[in-house]
Amino acid sequence: MDSRRKFIPRITEGIGSYVLAGLIILACVAAAVRLSYVQAERDLFAQTAFIAGEVLQRSEMVTDQMQHAIDKLQARKDPNPCSAANIDLMRRTNINSSYLQLVGYARGNRLMCSSYGTHGEGIDLGPATFVTDKNNAVRNKVKLTLDEEGVYVGVTRVSTGYTVFALPNLALDVAKSEQDLALGTYGTASGIPILSRGAAQDTWFRTDLKAGESRRFVTPSSVIALKRSERYLFVSYSAYPIATLYAGWRGYAYFFVPLGVMAGLCLTGLAILFARRHLGLRSQLREAIRSETQLYMLYQPIVELESGRWVGAESLVRWRQSNDHVITPDVFIPIAEITGLMPRLTARVVEMVVKDLAKFLRRYPDFPININFAASDLESGASLEQLRRQLASFGIDQNRVTVEVTEGSLLKIDYAKNNIRLMREGGLRVAIDDFGTGYCGLSYLVSLDLDFLKIDKSFVNTIGTDAATRSVVPHIVQMAKTLGLEVIAEGVEREEQADYLRRQGVKYAQGWLYSKPMPVAELAQKLSDSLTENGPHPYSQRGKLPANKDGGAVAAVEPHLG
Repeated sequence: MDSRRKFIPRITEGIGSYVLAGLIILACVAAAVRLSYVQAERDLFAQTAFIAGEVLQRSEMVTDQMQHAIDKLQARKDPNPCSAANIDLMRRTNINSSYLQLVGYARGNRLMCSSYGTHGEGIDLGPATFVTDKNNAVRNKVKLTLDEEGVYVGVTRVSTGYTVFALPNLALDVAKSEQDLALGTYGTASGIPILSRGAAQDTWFRTDLKAGESRRFVTPSSVIALKRSERYLFVSYSAYPIATLYAGWRGYAYFFVPLGVMAGLCLTGLAILFARRHLGLRSQLREAIRSETQLYMLYQPIVELESGRWVGAESLVRWRQSNDHVITPDVFIPIAEITGLMPRLTARVVEMVVKDLAKFLRRYPDFPININFAASDLESGASLEQLRRQLASFGIDQNRVTVEVTEGSLLKIDYAKNNIRLMREGGLRVAIDDFGTGYCGLSYLVSLDLDFLKIDKSFVNTIGTDAATRSVVPHIVQMAKTLGLEVIAEGVEREEQADYLRRQGVKYAQGWLYSKPMPVAELAQKLSDSLTENGPHPYSQRGKLPANKDGGAVAAVEPHLG
């Protein structure tokens, strides 16, 4: 049966490893596919934006020459627009304008004269495609009978009738090898194409742009770039079919997806090693909790700063594996919390501590003790009941014990208040451990019935340094005094720290400056030696911790951290 129990978790962990591997590889491949798309889109956006910019630049140059030609004819103010002098000016202007094909004069929709001469009753130009806000009539597809060049774009200044024509290809002679490319310009007010090449969609021309503004976007059918002129009332556009984006996407995918698979395999290997290590530690920790030999307790004295006397002890759990390798609490405590083993670990530690102290307290009945609960212990209440049963079974009064809880345990304040109230009703003391590292504020402390604050060693380490947190200790001490709480400083290693804490009014401390953690037998022996050498108990006079609110002594035994 035992072998079967061990075999089933191994199968489960093996399946979990395969699932983890699949998820990691899938995530890496998905990331590679996404990266391929983003890169292809970025490339195509850059290409369409460049082409739209080229179309805009050429269109502005053509428009510049159109405006200049009309302005020059209009400046003569000739009452007869088709006079010989005006026609001569039209010819010269046409010759000097590289982008213009024809300069003339129109009355209504008929071209009456041009750089080719007069045209009798005129050449029908057809109605204007649209009229701009600046009163220029635009015809985007004009077929003249004067030559066989093709279709022209014409602009007529309505107020004077002077008209200029240009071939669309002069502005659209861009990326001629791109058969699927659509490009051109359209009027900002009308949304009607002025110049166009390739298939375009009306929805593109409904985009509202400010002067000089650019925009790029993807539709279900196209990838489009727009750019509005800063000087004229038109927008250039360039668009590729969506198939071009997909082709670029596939091209990048051929490169990135294999890399994604390789990265996934590498990450999978690392993740499986990490997971197996922690899953293995979880299984080993579960066995260690069941074992009678792997977990053991050490005790580090708490001293009175003023006298240096031992006035209590903090218990520290250690885990020695069967190969004599010792795993520190900072490794296995998080695993116990994550995997739900914390209540079982706390129960085992409580059992060991109470069993040690049952013998210890026969010799030193007033030596104080402390049990440290994790957040899950404080929430459920089961660990509190188990502690009470253990103490009762060995005949230890609850008023000999203080329960330490970390600031993180107080995040669920309703659970914390209720269980702390139950502790106090039974005679247990309560201390906040590692104070300053969590989220506990003054408002939390005021609402809780507490006895001690323990300053975390990370703040004690800043004493005598330039660290930004060096001023935290005085604030904690002042807060504790305001609330009527005693302060214990953890991790004291230098005389300089002890002197500073003493000046700040801290009464108790612990750390390697005073003693290393030791087995309970060694603790008892050193207390006995001190008693023999010094006469009175080292904790029986000035060294004795303050009585609690009910008159009993307090102690410090922390079961799972150290």
